[in-house]
Amino acid sequence: MVGTRHVSKLGDVHIQECGGFRNNSCRSICWNSSGSHLASASHNDRLTKLWSYARAGVQESGTLTGHDAAVERVRFHPHDSNLICTSAEDKSIRLWDLRQSRSCVGRIDLKSRMGACAASLEWHPGQKSLCLVVAEKDNAVHVYDVRNMRGSGAQRGGGGRVAPQAGGSSQVPVRSFRLDPHTLQETHFSPSGTHLISAARRAYDGMGVLKIYPWDSDNSNIPQRSGDSLDVNKNAAVFVGHTGPIYTLRFAPNGQTLATGGADALVGLWDVPSMVCTTTIGSRAKFIRSVSFSHDSKIVAYCSEEEGVDLADGETGV
Repeated sequence: MVGTRHVSKLGDVHIQECGGFRNNSCRSICWNSSGSHLASASHNDRLTKLWSYARAGVQESGTLTGHDAAVERVRFHPHDSNLICTSAEDKSIRLWDLRQSRSCVGRIDLKSRMGACAASLEWHPGQKSLCLVVAEKDNAVHVYDVRNMRGSGAQRGGGGRVAPQAGGSSQVPVRSFRLDPHTLQETHFSPSGTHLISAARRAYDGMGVLKIYPWDSDNSNIPQRSGDSLDVNKNAAVFVGHTGPIYTLRFAPNGQTLATGGADALVGLWDVPSMVCTTTIGSRAKFIRSVSFSHDSKIVAYCSEEEGVDLADGETGV
């Protein structure tokens, strides 16, 4: 990986950190589909914070409360800017609809006894999809259709999409499979929804690896299968990345760049057509917790175990 210098100037916006993150470790960040809000998962206060982003700067615009432990993951729906899911160390995943007074509209309880929170959670990027993929720390992956909220049905949300109703709990996945043999850290869909990519730690030497699996584009709820499960050795393409576990990854919405963050405290920017890491961002001293691109792919945000959220150019890393 090639080193690069991080500069905090982005156009007319200068941001070193968002004030609300001080003295409260930020574990995960995600932009909504319109680029109007950035969500952050807070470790100490068990909150998910919403930040409005504009040329004038970043301001806190609200909070989501309800988890009983530190919030570890936050993910906006790729097309519905009001639908968001969070995962916390209370062994639950919560769904929120910002149109409904930022209320919790559903809950999924983890199945594995390993770990207190999910390894990752991801929305399938299909325009009409409400498919949520939850990877647990035992390498099991469960696919949920959040329209099937137990005891609550579903309601029509803004823009014609179907949103879960308040109070529901979706406990039965529509499909489950495993991503062995490496230690799974996070999963993410390609922008087209045709592939699922996982960040993992290689078992025999601890190196970070990216594994890419084909996904059935005709049915966003069901991955391509060999028998009853994914044939990992046959179907997965493998790429070695960071000098240690890869903890987070995110495609740019334009599909041309993949950002990864790892234990080596670097953010890597990969050229997707060639799957070559062309640039790294080395402004942090501790391992990278989360990366996220803006809706136009021009800005990449990232955070680590240190205070604040940094922003950089989505192509050059500068």
